[in-house]
Amino acid sequence: MFERTFNIMSYEAQNIIIYLLMIPLTWCLSLDYKLFRALRLTLVYIISFSVALSLHSYMYYYDMLVKFLQSFSKYGYTYTQACIVACIMYPLFFTIVIMLIPNFKKVAK
Repeated sequence: MFERTFNIMSYEAQNIIIYLLMIPLTWCLSLDYKLFRALRLTLVYIISFSVALSLHSYMYYYDMLVKFLQSFSKYGYTYTQACIVACIMYPLFFTIVIMLIPNFKKVAK
């Protein structure tokens, strides 16, 4: 009943925002915090993402994401299993790896 009240964007747009913007953006911010004093990776990613969206509609990238998940069928995965692996397990793995990277940021004296 209330699902359309809170959904300003379509399902496809939400997927693109979460999986191609928000998750990688948090990775970039974490790496910038751990490795640099400036937001180098974050700014490069935001500019790259903006350019990519200016070249194609978000539906183009959603279709690519769906085709990528459907390509897992040649390895015996269903679409749902591929979603769990690619959209939950891989981001979780990369997040854990980034969290384990030591902090190389130079401390000012």
